[in-house]
Amino acid sequence: MQYPIQLKGARRVLACAALSATLLLPNAPASAESDPEIEALRAQIIALQNRLDRLEQERRQEPKPVQTTAPASTQASAEITVDRRGLVAESADKKFSFRIRPRAQTDFRWFPDDEDGSTEMTLRRVRPLIHGKAGPMLWRIMPELAGTIRIMDAWGDLYFTDTTFLRIGKFKGVSGLERLQSFSQTLFIESGLQNDLTPIRDIGLEMQGSAADTTLGWTLGIYNGALDDTDLSNNSNLSKGDFDFGARLFWQPFKNEKGHVLDGLGVGISTAAGEEDVTIADSDRDRRIRYRTQGQATFFRYNDGVRASGQRLRVNPHLYYYHGPFGLLTEWVHNSQELERGTNAKTVESYGWTFQTSYVLTGENASYSGVRPASPFNPSQGTWGAFELGVRATGLNVGDSAFSGTADTRLARSNSTQKATAYTLGINWYLTDNLKAVLNYSITDFSGMGLSRSSEEVLASRFQIDF
Repeated sequence: MQYPIQLKGARRVLACAALSATLLLPNAPASAESDPEIEALRAQIIALQNRLDRLEQERRQEPKPVQTTAPASTQASAEITVDRRGLVAESADKKFSFRIRPRAQTDFRWFPDDEDGSTEMTLRRVRPLIHGKAGPMLWRIMPELAGTIRIMDAWGDLYFTDTTFLRIGKFKGVSGLERLQSFSQTLFIESGLQNDLTPIRDIGLEMQGSAADTTLGWTLGIYNGALDDTDLSNNSNLSKGDFDFGARLFWQPFKNEKGHVLDGLGVGISTAAGEEDVTIADSDRDRRIRYRTQGQATFFRYNDGVRASGQRLRVNPHLYYYHGPFGLLTEWVHNSQELERGTNAKTVESYGWTFQTSYVLTGENASYSGVRPASPFNPSQGTWGAFELGVRATGLNVGDSAFSGTADTRLARSNSTQKATAYTLGINWYLTDNLKAVLNYSITDFSGMGLSRSSEEVLASRFQIDF
């Protein structure tokens, strides 16, 4: 219906009729009051007025349309922002979000002795990180785009409380304090030699939580069981259904006492054990075991056909301490693995260790999660970022039993060396929160059974983008 338009037109007609009657009646003779034409006009005016009254009443009683959308000024919308940790999109209710963080490392290595390695520049890592939340779940996906393209991280955390959650997918396990550190936040370009005895990534599930007012963290997990320094890039269980079980405790006794001289102390221990059933093959990145130097030269590997058949145990006590510009990190990894080749069945007991200290020369706080420059690089304003000095000693010792037996049964390859000890001096330049330049000088000495090697020297640098 279009009542307003009809009513306006009718009112005009009625007004005209009334005006006509008004103009006619005063000039009409007295006898004209009973004129049939005038009486007819009056009747029409009264009928039209009654009709207008009914239409007005109907218009008032007709229901008003219901508004189905909120006014534009109150409608919720997602928010997209960019900050020092990349691009983030978040829903208006804060329940859903995702963040994109570009991260890349370009390395340069120079060897004074050409026999130690090839001087080269390489794109070491390109690992864009995508992570976010969906209600009670946090999630993370991180591919590796440099070299062999593969998925490094793909997991989701389902939270039951603010500090207790279940993690499912591909992620770092419980072994290795330096391994658990972000690759962009380590003190040196290469990890310590103890990391050769721990897996890079594994596939499984973990329960993580905390106790004692969040000062004691705990982890319990079950995993496919990756070999030393491998990442299960083929996403399979190598041991035909056998699994590894892991646990970790990490205690920060003075974490909640800000300003305490020991508020940056953390002490922990982890262990992982399982039954392994896999044949080592150097051509398969998931089924090879090789230990490498700071210059990325392989100094130990097992013969193809050696079988990990039996129990494997990793034990890893670790500690860090940060106070003001000073930092310290140390850990020890024990790796016990039952191996066999032909009639030679041995348990190889290997261990690795590291001890590193650092000092931020520009006075910023050192931490396990890196350094944030107080005055980011800006030459026009006379600011140059933060500078950090680091020193490390690290070593790895492969068990004697790996070198026993004949040429046909010995577990270690003939060109393997039993022990390596490396010393590294490094300086880190934090230009901004997102840009870092590193310079390391390392020397590695070799000893023990196996092939005799001369010391390795390498000068390495890195430029890193990390959002």
